[in-house]
Amino acid sequence: MNNFSKYSILAITLSFIGLPIYVNIGDFYATKYDLSLAFLGSCLFIVRFIDIFSDIFVGYYSNLLVRNNFSRSKIIKFSIIILIFLFFALFNPPNFNSKLSSGVWLIIILAFTYIFFNFALINYESIAALIAKNDKERININSFKEFFGVIGLILAAITPYIAIDHNSTKNIQNYKLMTISFGLIAMISLFYFSKIKFNEYQISSVKNNIFIVFRNKKFLTFSIIYLVNSIAIALPSANIIFYARTILNKENLIGLYLATYLIFTALSIFLWKYLLNKYPIGKIWIIAIFGSIFSFILAFFIDQNTASLFIIICVLTGFFAGPDLVVPPAIIAKIAKKSTYPISSFFSIYNILTKIAISFAASISLFILSYLDYSPTSISNNSAYIIPYLYSLIPCIIRVMIIYLVIKYQKLWT
Repeated sequence: MNNFSKYSILAITLSFIGLPIYVNIGDFYATKYDLSLAFLGSCLFIVRFIDIFSDIFVGYYSNLLVRNNFSRSKIIKFSIIILIFLFFALFNPPNFNSKLSSGVWLIIILAFTYIFFNFALINYESIAALIAKNDKERININSFKEFFGVIGLILAAITPYIAIDHNSTKNIQNYKLMTISFGLIAMISLFYFSKIKFNEYQISSVKNNIFIVFRNKKFLTFSIIYLVNSIAIALPSANIIFYARTILNKENLIGLYLATYLIFTALSIFLWKYLLNKYPIGKIWIIAIFGSIFSFILAFFIDQNTASLFIIICVLTGFFAGPDLVVPPAIIAKIAKKSTYPISSFFSIYNILTKIAISFAASISLFILSYLDYSPTSISNNSAYIIPYLYSLIPCIIRVMIIYLVIKYQKLWT
């Protein structure tokens, strides 16, 4: 196993935990404790605000630890070991008698989960920039990383739906199996990750302030494009459960839909890698966005009678997702390597922007659905008409704007 593979295999663990704590968590606590979407949205808004703020702390102390000869590898290993216990506690909470207690538990455990996840993720992304020496290696290592990351997403998407208790009145997914699986996968991937070899980057003498990277005009411009694009990508993820349950009436097939999407994402990554190494990355990214828009817009016109067609949309959107995974970190790594600022600072901001996009998409979706009196446990929902807009039409409109921005500014990072 080469250095790229040893490094990339840890992406299985980070992607595995990333999906449930950003996508499944809201629906899990809503169905388990009958929390209102407004109350749940408020809880998630608080904890995700903490999450975004913690990235500043994580970026600062990661730079400080490395400056004091505490390697990024050690930071990652320590963080993931703690995450194993936090992840289990998050999806296997005590049987609270009050909704307030369950909300407090959610806020506290999820906040710590986010903090240690951030420590692991930011330093992991920073190591990729250190290992890769040129544009081709940056595309290659990010392709390997995202390929293994998609495998982690597939496992996270499938395991909650294995051995579901169909006799349960609430039909809660099997999250205990998912958390145990995560622990095993984390230990195995850490074993291989510990064998990678790279030269630790010496932190520069620049003031240890992660926001200083915004002085880099190229990074600032790309950050705006990345944030808007990430919101468009996060909206379907935030609403896929509601879409499958209410619009398609196929909640039992959510695992299949997610797995299909992710499998075709994984299968396409190395084709996109070949194209990205052969042609300008901006042009390939634009082609992929066009394909994604065409695929997602079809979901706006599907209902229960044509639900069988949704699997085709999963195939197409999965296929065109590859560049959205590979291109942004490769561009940021290239910008960071040419800068005198600490690499961790660039990826701290990258992480913050990702979290802002996911949090905004999830929170605004919950507040809109709550305002329209949508209920995830109700059979009849008069406000269900809004879900295709949140899942399909609005993201497509945003991504049309992204195409314009990429065309206008791509010369800044090529």
